Amino acid sequence: MILGELVETFTTTVINWIRTLGLFGVFLGVIIESVIIPIPSPLIMMGAGFILLSPDLGITAAIIQLLLIAVVGAFASTLGSYIGYGIGYYGGRPAIQKYKWLFGVSVEELDIMQNKFEARPGAIPGIIFTLRAIPIIPLSVMSFIFGVLRIRVEKFTIWTFLGALPRCFSLAALGWIVGRTYAGLAEAIDFFETITLVAIVVIIVAYIVYKKKFSDRLLHKIEKTV
Repeated sequence: MILGELVETFTTTVINWIRTLGLFGVFLGVIIESVIIPIPSPLIMMGAGFILLSPDLGITAAIIQLLLIAVVGAFASTLGSYIGYGIGYYGGRPAIQKYKWLFGVSVEELDIMQNKFEARPGAIPGIIFTLRAIPIIPLSVMSFIFGVLRIRVEKFTIWTFLGALPRCFSLAALGWIVGRTYAGLAEAIDFFETITLVAIVVIIVAYIVYKKKFSDRLLHKIEKTV
């Protein structure tokens, strides 16, 4: 109950910032949402589209303003993504090294995975761009994973920003198109984002369990042979 009230308070505050501060309010809202506050991420960009664009605006003028909102949102989202990326980059591998049995993967395996990605120049940019562009993908989780994989920071920055542009543009456009009902649609998108996060966790846990059982069986067979 307290958490729900806290989220509602911060959400209202951010929406008021957008009303009073315009694009700077969008920037602050995205930064705060990216770093610590569990505000539904689609709500900020959709709120910006509804609040900052007049419903009677012509399509050309609307596209220009939506692009401005998208650039500010993408810039803020990229800055905010450094938190998850930094945690994964500096803390992820030591944790995996220490608790390899829990994560089901070793640092050496991560290095092999990274080398495979690096051997295909278009793979990393394509993956980062696509995952950033899809509105229902949880951004903080992806930032952490890219940090753990030690994706080069310049590559992470460029493609995170470019991927965030269509995401922010489409959400802001939706807010402008649907009008006052944007909050309900934003909550629906956020719900699917939560479902995606749960699915990612389930897949990771299933992989760890499967790999552990497979390793135990293989070790048992080797012991029997010896």
